[in-house]
Order: sequence, then C-alpha cells, then structure tokens
Amino acid sequence: MLPRGQILLETVKPRITRESVASDVGEVRSGGLATTTVAPAISMLVVAYRETDSLLRLLRTLAAAANTGVSCEIILVDNGLQPDIVAAALPLIHQYVKCQRNVGCSQGRNVGAAFCQAPLVAFVDADAEVDADYVEACIRALDDATLLAVRGRVVPRAPGGQLPTHYDLGPVAGRAPIAAEGASVWHTAPFCDAGGFEASLYGREGPVLCYRMHLLFGASASAFGYAPSIVLRHDYFESPQHLQSKLERNARIIDQVDRAYPMLRGFLAEFPAFGAKKRAALPVQVRSQAAHAKIRWLHRAATDAPLPVEPVAVHITSESSTDRARKCLAQQTVACAHVGEPGSSRLPANCTWQITVGGDDWLHPTLIERIGNVFRQYADVATIEIPRRGSKEMLRATRVDGASARTLTLAPPPVLIATHAPAEARVFDLAQRALGAFSTLRSRR
Repeated sequence: MLPRGQILLETVKPRITRESVASDVGEVRSGGLATTTVAPAISMLVVAYRETDSLLRLLRTLAAAANTGVSCEIILVDNGLQPDIVAAALPLIHQYVKCQRNVGCSQGRNVGAAFCQAPLVAFVDADAEVDADYVEACIRALDDATLLAVRGRVVPRAPGGQLPTHYDLGPVAGRAPIAAEGASVWHTAPFCDAGGFEASLYGREGPVLCYRMHLLFGASASAFGYAPSIVLRHDYFESPQHLQSKLERNARIIDQVDRAYPMLRGFLAEFPAFGAKKRAALPVQVRSQAAHAKIRWLHRAATDAPLPVEPVAVHITSESSTDRARKCLAQQTVACAHVGEPGSSRLPANCTWQITVGGDDWLHPTLIERIGNVFRQYADVATIEIPRRGSKEMLRATRVDGASARTLTLAPPPVLIATHAPAEARVFDLAQRALGAFSTLRSRR
C-alpha cells in the first residue's frame, strides 16, 4: 500500500537510456535464440517476478513465432525469478536482463525498454497466455502512422471468468487510452523520450503515460488506440481475498493519480465510447465501488507524507463560520503557506498562487493539493476555476505573477467545493465513528 504523497508525478522525466537505468540492472546476457544483423520489427518484453510454468509457456509461444520468421526479439526482465526458471527460460529468449532487486512491474518495463533494439515495444504480462499470431498482430496494430500506442483485448483464460470493464472492450477497433498495459504496444522512441511508466504505479500507469505524452508532445486522444486483434488471456484474480486486496490497492492508486493529475479525467473523457464494452461481473462491480468509496473519503492529513507543491496563500472572505473554514484548511493533505484573516490581502514572500474561500465552504481535503498540481503542470495557466456544488458560483485560484489569461476549470470527482459536506462524506464519517466506538467497547470487555 503506497503512502499518500508517494506519487506526486513529475510531468518531465529523464529519457530512458541504459545509463539512466544502470542502477537497477544487475546482469545482462544473451539468450539462446539466434540474433540477426537486421534490426527486429518489434521487441516483445516480459517482466517476471515469481512466475514459473506460465512464464515458460508464454516464452515458448513467443519463441515459436520468432523461429518461424517473424521479425522480433524477446527480452526477459528478471524481477525475482528462481534460478531453475531462469535456466529454462534462457533458450527461449534473445536477451536477459536481471534487476538488482524487485523494482516493480512498471520500472521493470522501463528497464527492459532501455535494451530494446526494435522501433516497437510490446509489453506482455508474464502470467498470461497468447496465441501463435500474437506477435504479428502487435506489429500490424501500429501500421497506422498516427498512433503512438495501442492496447489489446484481454479475455479470461477459462469461460465465465470475471473481469473488470476495461479488460475487454469488444470486437470493434477504435481510440482508447492504454488501460491494459500488459497487452500494449508502443513506439519505442516516444515511450523512452517521455520517461516511460511512473515507477511507483501498479495500475493506471498506461493512462498516466498517455496524458503525460499529451502534455509533453501535444498528443491528442486520437494517438492512442484499441486493437481487438491483439488477444491476451489473463485472469484478473485468484481468490476473493486477492480480488479485495487488488481492488483496494487500485482504488488507492486511482485516488493518488487523481490528486497528482487533476486534469487527467478531462483528457480521458475525450476518448469516444465504442464497441460492446462488457460490464464487470457483479462481485467485481460491488467490491470495486466499496473500495473506491473507502479510499475516496479516508483522508488523514496529519499522518500523510508532505508533498512539494507551490506555496499558496488562502484568504477567508466571511467572518462568520471562519472556524469551519480553518478546520477544512487544517485537514488539507498539503499545509497552506499562509491563511489570511477576513479582509486581509497580505501575501507571504514566497507565495506563487492564492485562493479566496468563504467561511461556510466545505473544502475537500485534497483541494489545495490538486490546484497546486495543475499550476505546476500548466505553466501558462493564470486562473483555475472550481465549481461550487449547490451554487452557480465558481471558486477561483489565481497565479500571483500570471502573465497569460488562460483559465482552466477543475471539476474532477469527488466534489471539491460545496456549501455542505457531500452525503457520501457524512455517511463515511458516521461509519468510521461507529466502527471506532464498537472497537472501543470491545477493548473494554
């Protein structure tokens, strides 16, 4: 479980090179498959941790494609495999990269990308199954020169398997964010130029990279696609306990990404709906909604890790209910540099932006953090507007030395400004109090 503040994401990251990942690499050696002097068309990159037979079955399928003339190289990144599995895998690959430690799946993919020689790189989940034509399907999917990346279709291994909604988008191709990273194909150069996946993410790393490419390169939603011809068989969970832990972890990551990139949801909304997107199985839906509700309202600013955001000055306009406004500000995940008295316009010397709130406003604990992150990522924005729930008015945050007139509207879920705390927040607060009282009674018995 990542602590709050672990993934304050930087828009600009160092380019992925062998030098930039050298501290994560322990050993590099050639595998048993014969290499050619001609650069391959695609690099099939597999990051493995504790997989055994499933990994070897996958590598045999990929090796069979390479041995029958498909122009590809197979790279295995070892994040913690047993020596006997490594020995069995080496004859089935072109290149073996062992990490110094388990660096996580996202960083493992970044490490592997530094060793790719092909113009395309396909990431394949180590515990998945693919058919013999998988490599060719990956190559064909990026024939469209307007695309930076595509994702494939993920189906269960066995009939009746339960999947989340973003796995299988149906049989129709279209534009979509890369939300199935273990069945995705990217142009290698732009992937490396953008700095690859966020290393601390395990989930949501694909959409985040699409958005960062949008910020860095001006890539629109039309640069990312869905190719149902790429079919990967994968099970979402192994047991009810595994499902619950996975959903809570994903909910926490989505919450953190929403705070780090508050405009991401607006970018994702630009993708068209298409195909026959399947609904998740009922147990997955119910547990996922419960996990998101739990994470969404579980804010503990006092114990959260501090975040480096732009210094902010907050002014309270109304003298009535200023205690409530101050309480909301004290609960922020990022401490405010200065809170002015009603009617005061004094600014601290290091203040880069300011905001004025009403004494009766309910402020979501992540409000200041989100606004600060938007100012950091959009250097040309002078004003950010935040809609007030229950009112037609907008709350406005302004850059102190803003030279441009550009304005952005920030309205991602959950509700950030309201005249009263949203019902979900009140219900969650009551539930937390009830659970606390029940625990106290049990401890006294």
